[in-house]
Amino acid sequence: MKLKLFAKQLNVEKLIDFRQLKLQAVTQALSCLLDKYNSHLMTLQQEFIRRFSDFKAVEGQFDLRSSPLACDIETSNGELQMELIDLHAKIP
Repeated sequence: MKLKLFAKQLNVEKLIDFRQLKLQAVTQALSCLLDKYNSHLMTLQQEFIRRFSDFKAVEGQFDLRSSPLACDIETSNGELQMELIDLHAKIP
């Protein structure tokens, strides 16, 4: 989310989170700097998506471990469904 925010800020030349870049812009062409950093941000964002794309496949398993009371019993591992039902039933 932050990478998207940074890229958006650079596209509209809002340097709120880029104080050093704002200072450098005094001595160099701002558009050249913005293009350079925006390109780096986009590459970084694509790399994050590529590296962590396999987490989508196991996202449900993370939900089960982090918040077993909020997970969907029907889509959970069949071996755990009975235990989840029992766990949900014990909570008032």
